[in-house]
Amino acid sequence: MQNKITGALLGMAIGEALENNVLHGIADTEELKIGEETLMALRVGEALLESQTEESFVISFANKLKEWHSSIDPQTTVFTPSSQTSFAACWKMKEGVSLEDSGIPTATDSGSAMRAVPIGLYCTQPEQVVNYAISASGITHSHELCLCGSVAAAYITHLALTGVSSGVWANELVKINYCKEFKDIIKLAAENTGIDKPVKYVMSDKCLGSGQLVHETVAFALYSCMRYTRYDFAVMLAASSHSPGAATLTGAWMGAKLGQEGIPEAWISKLINKDKLLTMADNIIKTKHQAISQSSLAVVQEKQIVQKAV
Repeated sequence: MQNKITGALLGMAIGEALENNVLHGIADTEELKIGEETLMALRVGEALLESQTEESFVISFANKLKEWHSSIDPQTTVFTPSSQTSFAACWKMKEGVSLEDSGIPTATDSGSAMRAVPIGLYCTQPEQVVNYAISASGITHSHELCLCGSVAAAYITHLALTGVSSGVWANELVKINYCKEFKDIIKLAAENTGIDKPVKYVMSDKCLGSGQLVHETVAFALYSCMRYTRYDFAVMLAASSHSPGAATLTGAWMGAKLGQEGIPEAWISKLINKDKLLTMADNIIKTKHQAISQSSLAVVQEKQIVQKAV
């Protein structure tokens, strides 16, 4: 389990770094840097570890967002669509708008989807994964597609972590997703995986779309994971799509599926400041082990009570 959790976090960071290189026309670098989306995902992870309930998680994450907001100089910062959305939502929070209403209802970027990966690593039950993902997205990205995208990112991470074959990820995702537009594109991604059609056709407006909207990004990432069994092939395919977040999600999902050893060591060695990711993986696994131990103890105690009563 720890190998796969570590793989997901490393895979996400490497996927984002490679995606950024492609977007900026950089062929190769001696170092791979942890990007803003992975750092935002780490804030989600920290909030999960600090909290006992969904409500306290949302409050903790909102506070971390406001701290991030205070550290940003809007005059010198180059915002991505996702960071711009989060920044605008933080302004609303600081102005006293409630967390229920702070989300930007018009934003359809993939920001809240990418940062939902730790939710899939941390939560043990599917219903918990879904509820936490919706809550984490809603405070910044409240559009229906963004809520669904957050659920998709967290839920596929959960499926990969628990050993569910990537061949059925789409089917499982359709079962729990309530938005027809999202369901349709997920089905389309799955249908085109086994068809001999050019990748450029599938990842275009003629099929899955431009890749600029969150449901398109998720579809691109899902298609990449279902088309290739190797981490490097899947991530580079997603990165080549120029869909913001596609390689980030693909890296996380393939990392959770294959574990750390499935990621090329050459890329892992290039990733700087990876200790942040390794520490987060350690803390998540410790928390999961504690939860399992407490659950097992509760079951034993309940059996003892029943036996005494008999």
